[in-house]
Amino acid sequence: MNNLQLNWKLLFLIAFLGIGSYVAIDGFIEMAESMSEDEFINLDSHAAEMALAMRTPPLTKFFHFITAFGNWQVFVSLFVVFTAGFFISNKHFKAPLIVGGLISGAGVVMYVLKDLFDRQRPSIDVLVNARLSSFPSGHSMLSVVFYGFMIFLVWRVVENRFIKWLFSLMLILLILTICWSRVYLGAHYASDVLAGMIAGIGWLCMALLGYLIVKMYKKKKLYIQ
Repeated sequence: MNNLQLNWKLLFLIAFLGIGSYVAIDGFIEMAESMSEDEFINLDSHAAEMALAMRTPPLTKFFHFITAFGNWQVFVSLFVVFTAGFFISNKHFKAPLIVGGLISGAGVVMYVLKDLFDRQRPSIDVLVNARLSSFPSGHSMLSVVFYGFMIFLVWRVVENRFIKWLFSLMLILLILTICWSRVYLGAHYASDVLAGMIAGIGWLCMALLGYLIVKMYKKKKLYIQ
């Protein structure tokens, strides 16, 4: 009976990830088409006005600090700590390899999309240096992928339900704050950030879906260890 319950859990997760992948990809395509027709002018202008109205020296320092958690240097540092922790605990040796593949693949996709759309960044009241084109937001996309996988992993590894929810809510809040920091600092339009989040969700769902299907095929059983 317990094995059957686990089977249904895995099947539900696979279906959920499949639907999530489809919805995210379709949503990103629609956003890209709408952006080319300037349908996000109101969203971008309202978000920019809100960010400018919020600006204070303490908040600016805070968002400079927060936005760094979406930099590749921080991802590499966290990856090293993450890998060391898993090897010390002698559990889930494949997890560091998976997260490394996830973030590397997402980085390649991000560069391709940026080069494809080649949207100019905001040029007024910019508080941070940024070199690549604007659409989609790389910080938003990579943060969703990296910290989203951390949420997935903690639900598989940690048994305490309170810790699972607390950890998940903290990381979701971190993702959202990183995303808003890009608008606040003038590095991106709000539509760039929204597109980056959708692209990150799509990539994460597809990668996790592929991982679970391969795992299921190799084990010849429908359960999660």
